[in-house]
Amino acid sequence: MIVVTKAWVIAIWALAVVFPFVTMGVLKISESRWHADIQRAIPWLRWFRRITWIVCLPFSAIGVLGSHPPAHYFAIGMSMFALSAGAGIVENWVKKRKNATANPVAS
Repeated sequence: MIVVTKAWVIAIWALAVVFPFVTMGVLKISESRWHADIQRAIPWLRWFRRITWIVCLPFSAIGVLGSHPPAHYFAIGMSMFALSAGAGIVENWVKKRKNATANPVAS
């Protein structure tokens, strides 16, 4: 049985905050240094978002609707929601990079 403590909540929240920046940095470095096609990351980011939604919804629902829910369940659910939103930000950034490189503006 996993004991949910404040440390777990802080760790999940920190992951949600740091994830978009680390992922964008890794994708940018791999694109510029190794000329990697970062468009291949889009399906992985979509599935990551879906999985975090599937995990986030039960935690949030138990935190709100449970008769005596553990105090941290709602916080974990909302942190996972933020993690999913961060993955969406990265996914949109990758799509915009694709459009920017496909249609460069003549200057």
